[in-house]
Amino acid sequence: MDASNFGETDHDKIIVVIDQFADNFFSNKTLPTRSLKKISIIVPKDTEDSTQYVLDELNKNYSSLDKSIVKVEVSLASQDLKSVNKSQLEKYLVEHGAFSIASISESKKVNLIKKDSNNLLDNKMDVTSAIKAYSELYVEEKDRSSFIDLAVSIYNTYQSENKE
Repeated sequence: MDASNFGETDHDKIIVVIDQFADNFFSNKTLPTRSLKKISIIVPKDTEDSTQYVLDELNKNYSSLDKSIVKVEVSLASQDLKSVNKSQLEKYLVEHGAFSIASISESKKVNLIKKDSNNLLDNKMDVTSAIKAYSELYVEEKDRSSFIDLAVSIYNTYQSENKE
């Protein structure tokens, strides 16, 4: 009757005792269960050794794990940080009383790559949209309106000659 997932960390497991001869026909007994400890640690950007930082945080905040089932989530605040050594973390957790290690997970913050505005033009665009997009990238603003008019006019002439 141990807690079955980390959503139950604050739940008590009980058993209902039915005794037809007692004053209280029903009574609840709380069962001793193994505690679940979900540990989340964020490693700052300027950290030199991610594993040592996590070990220090565990030592500071979780020195006794008291036969618990442990889940550790490490979040690296920068993509430049080195991954943690999971075997060192496992060794620390077991040495400090963990009964079982459910998981040690790691996530890294990644930088988004800005889309190159030069790639806005492609062969799937309609001609008018392509002319406008091109003019926004390569034609000065004062000339843009006349450029668009001229380019659309040339395209329309091409289309009309092509139909004949």
